[in-house]
Amino acid sequence: MRRPLAAGLLAAGALVVLGCTAVLAARGWSWPSSTAAAHQDVPVVRRAGFAMGTFVQVVAAGAGAQAAADAALEEVARLDRLLNRFDATSPVAAINAQAGRGMVEVPAEVGEVVTLALDVARRTGGAFDPTVAPLVDAWGFGAVERGEPPSRPPSPQAIEEARQRVDYTAVRLEREGDAVRVGLARAGMALDLGGIAKGYAADRALAVLRAHGVSSALVDVGGEIAVLGRRPATASDREDGEGWRVGIQHPRDPRGLVTTVELTTGAVATSGDYERLFEWEGRRYHHLIDPRTGWPATGLVSVSVLHESAAVADALATAVMVLGPRRGQALVREWPGAQAILVDESLRVTRVQGP
Repeated sequence: MRRPLAAGLLAAGALVVLGCTAVLAARGWSWPSSTAAAHQDVPVVRRAGFAMGTFVQVVAAGAGAQAAADAALEEVARLDRLLNRFDATSPVAAINAQAGRGMVEVPAEVGEVVTLALDVARRTGGAFDPTVAPLVDAWGFGAVERGEPPSRPPSPQAIEEARQRVDYTAVRLEREGDAVRVGLARAGMALDLGGIAKGYAADRALAVLRAHGVSSALVDVGGEIAVLGRRPATASDREDGEGWRVGIQHPRDPRGLVTTVELTTGAVATSGDYERLFEWEGRRYHHLIDPRTGWPATGLVSVSVLHESAAVADALATAVMVLGPRRGQALVREWPGAQAILVDESLRVTRVQGP
C-alpha cells in the first residue's frame, strides 16, 4: 500500500478519497480499528480491516453507524471466505478441485458472482474471463497472494499450455430450486474471481449499511469504491452535503492524480499495469493477462470505470484494459450506465460514457 498523497487523503490503492479529513492512516491498520466523530448531531464512524488480500475501509454516518460498519466489514470477510480460490475451504477451491469431474453445490452468493462474471465474459468476447487462473499462475501472479512475486516470464510453451485451459464457455452453472451448482468441464481448469470479487463485496457491504439505515456511507475494498449519499462533514471539515471526491492515481506517479470524480451514488473501480508487476530484461510485465493471448494486456496503463454496481465496474475495468484503447472505448459506449477514464501508454487521458 502506498503512502497517502497528502494530509486529508484516504489511500485506496489506485484510488484516493479526498476531502474527508483524518479518515484513516495508510499504514499500521489492524482488524478491527475504529474512530468516530460527531458533527451536527450525525455520528460518523470509520472502520478499517483486511480481507480479500487487501485493505478494507468503511465510513458510515447516521444512527446505528457503528453496528452497521461492523456488519459491513464482516460481510466482506465472509465473502472472502467464499470466493478466495487460495482458501482450501472455500467453495471456489472446491469447484477447482472438481474440475473435469463434477459439479459442486455452492452458496447463493457464489452463484451470483459466477453468473455476473459469465455475463461480462460473454459481453466482452472473453476479454474478461473468470477461468483465467491457469494463466495467472503460469505467470506467477497467483503466487503474489502468498507473498511470492514472479521474477521472469514463463516460456511460450507454458503460456500456450495454460491458455488451452482458459475457457469461460466451459463453466457449468445449474439451478434447481434454491440449490446452485457450479462446475468446470475440463480437468486443469480453475476459476479466479479476483477480477470481480472485490467489487461484489463492496456492493454487498454497502447493501448491509443501507439495511442498517445509515444516511451516508463509503466502502473501499482495495480500491473498488461504492458510496451511498453525500459525504458527512466532521468538526474540521464542514463542507457537508458534497459528494465523495475520489482521486484517480497517476499510473506513473504514485504521488500524483490523473483526475478526480465526485460520487453520491454508485461505484468506481480502477485497473492498472502498476499494481502488480515485475521487470525482466528491461521490459515491464503486469498481472492483467489477456485470456485470449496469454500475455499481459497492452495499449492502456490505467482504466477507471464508474457504474451503479461496483462488481460491474470492477470487471469492466479489467475488460477494457485487455481490449485496449479503441475496442475498450467501444465497449464502454455500448454499456448502459458506464463511464470510464482511460490512460494510454503515452499517458493521454480519454473520458468515455455509455448510453
